Amino acid sequence: MKDQIYKELALSIDLEKSRISKFPSLIFLCGGPFKNNDNEFKSCREIFFRHISETQKFEFRKNIILAEDIFNYFSHSSYTDLITFEEDIAELSALTVVFSESPGAIAELGTFAVLKQVQERLLVIINEEDAEQESFIWRGPALYLKNKAKENDKDDPISIYKWPKLKNDDDLLKKSDFSDADDLSELIQKVLDNTPKTSLFNKDHAGHVMLLIVDLLNILKLATVDEMHAILNSLGIECKHKTIQQKLSLLCSLKYVRRKPYRHNTFYLANIDDLWLSLAFKKDARTNDLYRWSAMFADYYNEENKQKSRALRSFMTANNPNGNQT
Repeated sequence: MKDQIYKELALSIDLEKSRISKFPSLIFLCGGPFKNNDNEFKSCREIFFRHISETQKFEFRKNIILAEDIFNYFSHSSYTDLITFEEDIAELSALTVVFSESPGAIAELGTFAVLKQVQERLLVIINEEDAEQESFIWRGPALYLKNKAKENDKDDPISIYKWPKLKNDDDLLKKSDFSDADDLSELIQKVLDNTPKTSLFNKDHAGHVMLLIVDLLNILKLATVDEMHAILNSLGIECKHKTIQQKLSLLCSLKYVRRKPYRHNTFYLANIDDLWLSLAFKKDARTNDLYRWSAMFADYYNEENKQKSRALRSFMTANNPNGNQT
């Protein structure tokens, strides 16, 4: 790493003793398609989403990410395949809820079921008919997840409900076809309430790494993909340049990070001031004060990297048109 201050920061942080102090409250809601009609529905997932949107009883409704949003995010991302993209969203979510009611949802379930970091934050909604007939869904991913949960002394992630299965492409559901929307809502709220709010940092957890990226951007003020790649590798997190670019594009879609071009460079800035991690520092660190580190980087840009200093000033001025650059 050619800039000594970046290396000094990386060598000062003790990731093994660092903790995730809070985790995003995102809920990734997967399942059948939407029709977007007032009285007719194409899936049980659509009925459920309509119910929680209209009743406004549960706060978690504000944090739901729909599969429909995913395609828009994906088209503006640096990812080359949808599976990796969905895996990263699931790893950044407090809970992934899958209605196993369509070929796409069944494929997603198969992917999520074998991801260790997602397994523990996965809730699968199975049609009663699939459970009674011991279908592939039941014998495959459902039983696998049930057994894994039992081995690890975790709550059963499989919930069985009754709703009419659609036989033909033009078949539709009514809102009354899924009468257990409130029960499912209460279950989701219970799962969220019982989810640990903090944990030790795990460099193999993609969600943890993405939150670290946001916090590092808060310290650095702004950074290029190259700079983020270098500092993560110095921290012992081995990531390909392309992987970091992908994760930054996802964080931009979720509005945790902003992408700003300046001259021939593209910089990334944190979009929120709150920190996700409680970073631990080694005993020989120059300081463990994050605000001081941030000020040190601002001084470094001003003295050693004028273009970056001007870029930072430009972005701050744009965000504070009255000139208040606090």
